[in-house]
Amino acid sequence: MAVTSLKRNLEWLFLVIFVIGSAWLAWGLYSQWRGIIEGHQLRQNSQITTIGNATRAVFNSQETLLTLLGGQLMVHWRMGQVDAVQTVFENMLEHNRTTVGYALLDEDLDPVVVRWRDDRVQPVTPRDRAAERSVCETARDSGIMVVGGAFRLESMDRWLIPACKAMRDTGGEVTGFVSAALAIDGPDSFFAEQAALGQSNVVQVIRGADLSSMLWATALELPEGYLAQPISRRIYEQAIASAERLSGAPIDTIRATGRPYPYRLETALGPQVGMAMYDDRYDLWVLTQTNRRELLADFFLSAWIYVAIYLVVLTSVLALLFAIGRAERRRRADLVYQAHHDMLTGLPNRQSAIADFERMRHRYGDEFALMFIDMDNFKAVNDGFGHMQGDAVLRLLGARLNEFAREEERVARVGGDEFVLLTPETDPERLVARGCKLADRLAARYVVDDVGFELGCSIGIARPGDAGPSLNDLLRAADVAMYSAKRDQHSARLYEPTMGRVYLENIQIEQRLRKAVDDGAIHMVYQPQVDPEGRILGVEALARWDDPELGEVGPSRFIAIAETSGLIGRLGDHILECCLADARRIANQRTTPLRWSLNISVRQFLQPDFAERVIERMSEIDRSTIEPVLEITENLFAEDYGSLASGVGKLHRAGIRIALDDFGTGFSSLAMLRDLTIDELKIDKSFIDDLEAHESARKLVQSILAIGRNQGMRVVAEGVETRRQFEILREDGCEVFQGFLFSSAMTMESLIDALTRGLPGRD
Repeated sequence: MAVTSLKRNLEWLFLVIFVIGSAWLAWGLYSQWRGIIEGHQLRQNSQITTIGNATRAVFNSQETLLTLLGGQLMVHWRMGQVDAVQTVFENMLEHNRTTVGYALLDEDLDPVVVRWRDDRVQPVTPRDRAAERSVCETARDSGIMVVGGAFRLESMDRWLIPACKAMRDTGGEVTGFVSAALAIDGPDSFFAEQAALGQSNVVQVIRGADLSSMLWATALELPEGYLAQPISRRIYEQAIASAERLSGAPIDTIRATGRPYPYRLETALGPQVGMAMYDDRYDLWVLTQTNRRELLADFFLSAWIYVAIYLVVLTSVLALLFAIGRAERRRRADLVYQAHHDMLTGLPNRQSAIADFERMRHRYGDEFALMFIDMDNFKAVNDGFGHMQGDAVLRLLGARLNEFAREEERVARVGGDEFVLLTPETDPERLVARGCKLADRLAARYVVDDVGFELGCSIGIARPGDAGPSLNDLLRAADVAMYSAKRDQHSARLYEPTMGRVYLENIQIEQRLRKAVDDGAIHMVYQPQVDPEGRILGVEALARWDDPELGEVGPSRFIAIAETSGLIGRLGDHILECCLADARRIANQRTTPLRWSLNISVRQFLQPDFAERVIERMSEIDRSTIEPVLEITENLFAEDYGSLASGVGKLHRAGIRIALDDFGTGFSSLAMLRDLTIDELKIDKSFIDDLEAHESARKLVQSILAIGRNQGMRVVAEGVETRRQFEILREDGCEVFQGFLFSSAMTMESLIDALTRGLPGRD
């Protein structure tokens, strides 16, 4: 039955391939034909543009020559120097091989001097004279050189084009004419270079007035007497109608634009495809066309290749289909393996972990445990060395975990650097001991391509009796325990119900915090910063939150939750708006500057447009009475030093002072102080607390004060709580102080009163 089903499926598959292949062949042949047409049009467009520009250029050069020549000749003639006129003509004939004769005519078109090539004065027939008079009559009313129709000079056995330019005095009156006879056949033809462009198709230049031919270049045999016969008016009108139809533009527009336009027509030689371009200065049509049979020949050459490929593929399909049965069975086996295993490490995946969990539960009931394993700092491997190195580390990690697991235990990879181990062990002490042993094993040094990696490992352990009956319950509980284990390196923690309560509290705080931000329940208080005499120099803005359900929530807790939940952007914007509103209120009541400091969260500063938004909002306050200061922690630069330093520079250039908070406890270095535009250093409270008891703390503070003075930075001592701390700092040269000794954080109303009356004395 299965064989019959497979055979039927293969037959249907062959039919589908045949239909699709035939459709592909038809589409390919159509696309190839369109490509040949478009490629040909591009070549013709380029060619006709070249020919048109070259034709106009040679006529322009001839017109310039006649203009310059005519001015000189008119002077000679008026002065009676006819011999000089003949000499000029002889020189021009010697150097200009495309011209076989020149003539100077008076204003009545009577010849004054006529000179032909080879020092021979050729007789001029009435027909030749009529051609010359006709073109010069037209030139009388034109400001440019006029080109006439081609005529044959019997005495020279050549075809010529008459060109005439009227000479005028300063008043614009015609004083005479200079004409030239341009050769259009023979080795020194006027169009000799353009004629070379007709090797792959037919190139023509015809006069618009009478459709007479001036150039007919082709690799084929030229029609007999082509210069003597004008282009058929019927063919001309067919070409015009075709150009109008293909371009959608009327003939007047085609003439006026001077751009190439495609056309198609039927001639005695068969269907032709071509391009036409009109030169309105000299009334010339430049044409290039190709017999469609040449395009069809190119198409059939390509079509045979397509058909041959199609036949080869179709023939090969039958052989391929016979192998599909065997390949399908092999593929199904591979899919089953892939569905239950991680392809990078070879370990079972989450799907397999679900099945192992069910088997464990069926066999052991609730008497088993799950270890949730997370690698610390693994992101640094990918970011610093690339994903290939990171993948290699993961493969080594998977091998270690697989070797560590006992026969009755099951392992799986459930995320990027997250793994689980299911074990029938349930004793808390043995579980934690085994988890710590596994953490040490997985945190051991990894070496990839002679590069060593030191990774931490945190393990959370959960049992169904404590966490819940489902795999998701165990994963969630083990994840909570794992985050508790991250406080120590290479450690393991067993889930306890109290951990779950903290986790739920954090969720509740996050939910209430979202509502508080929406309702504007976060408010600001301000702690003064004073000089050695106790005068207020500035304030630090501090966020406070009193929730009706949760009570007072400390900023360190709700800001940390805002950062991990992605709420820090909205919270930071709300705090910034509150500070700006209070700053504007203070600015209206002061005449001297007041420093206005605001702490910035790491995640808030990492927002792409943070600096630009702060600069825009700070522009709304009066800088003469309010000096904005942004306080950032040193650990901020452990994230992305380059881009963050750029943001600090933008803020500084906009007149916003930058203070480095908690200086000396984090990422700081002298190189950072040298490279960054830091305006203030804030000595961390931990140093201030030890001033009275430890001389080493005082030396550290003195060093920070010296660094500030040498770098031109203001140094602020925060957390000053005793009079002795204040005196020591003042003796060592500190100029700005902040702490409970002077004032606790106060409301806006209290701050306004303190700015007016001063701070009360504190012991």
